[in-house]
Amino acid sequence: MKYIFSIRHVFILGMVLFCQVAMAQQESQYTQFMNNKLYYNPAFAGDDGITSITALFRRQWIGFDGSPESRLLSASMPLKGKRVGLGVLASVHELGVTKNWYLSLAYSYNLKINDHSNVRFGVHGTMRRLLLDFSKQNLVIQDRTDQSILEGNSSADYYGNVGAGAYYNYKQFYASFSIPNMLENNIGLSNGLESGKAASEARHYYFMTGMTFKTSPKISIQPNLLFKYVKNAPFDVDLNFSLIYDQRITGGISYRAGGDRSGGESIDFLLAYKIQQFTLGVSYDFAISEIGKETSGSFEIVARFDLPEKQVD
Repeated sequence: MKYIFSIRHVFILGMVLFCQVAMAQQESQYTQFMNNKLYYNPAFAGDDGITSITALFRRQWIGFDGSPESRLLSASMPLKGKRVGLGVLASVHELGVTKNWYLSLAYSYNLKINDHSNVRFGVHGTMRRLLLDFSKQNLVIQDRTDQSILEGNSSADYYGNVGAGAYYNYKQFYASFSIPNMLENNIGLSNGLESGKAASEARHYYFMTGMTFKTSPKISIQPNLLFKYVKNAPFDVDLNFSLIYDQRITGGISYRAGGDRSGGESIDFLLAYKIQQFTLGVSYDFAISEIGKETSGSFEIVARFDLPEKQVD
């Protein structure tokens, strides 16, 4: 697929592909959201009570040149008797001629309600760098009057933001609500356009919940839900159902509604295996929307390593 530009559509192709201008989810989506909670809510920093490192790679809509691709690395650790948590997350998301770098530093504090339940509050500060890169070799330019594009130049800008969230836990049940980016920054890179208006970061609202049921000494079932809402965009939901064997092998199936798409966006299959402190998870999305006719699906890989806890003599 070739990228075709005219001067009038430079901003449209860059901004609309990146954030779809307030009509859809701007942030990256992940099938294994239950294994990537820190991305959605800073309150999850340090919640596991151990130091862990998570790496994720996602390739969406295989077969499309310039389709979304995400890479993510995060770390989480508890402090002060596991009451305080710290987290750091870095990611890069590419789509067409756009590249979005994202860095987040999170802090959380745990309030114990009783022996079985607690609520954790978290905040984070974020920095985003958005780049429009016109140096791609498969770029085709229709309107050849914009010298900056003809020369293969790039345009970039930086945006800071803050977010907050809360996380409630009762035995094997959890519920989470968060607003990762509270400030609706204007996204520039549109200087000189006829409209004179820039796109803006839309405020995203996330609600996540799940519970683990033990059905036998070695088998547990775990449903998870992720609700997503953005103003002026359809309400979206991811529904997951997983089966866990011996706390080591997990198999699951998910359904992504995909906003107002008739019949939903995808059916997803997940498989994870844990050996000691290392966990590897893979997932594959089968598109059931109209785009499914043009792509063979999407895949995602998640790797997590838990650092051994220090033994006290």
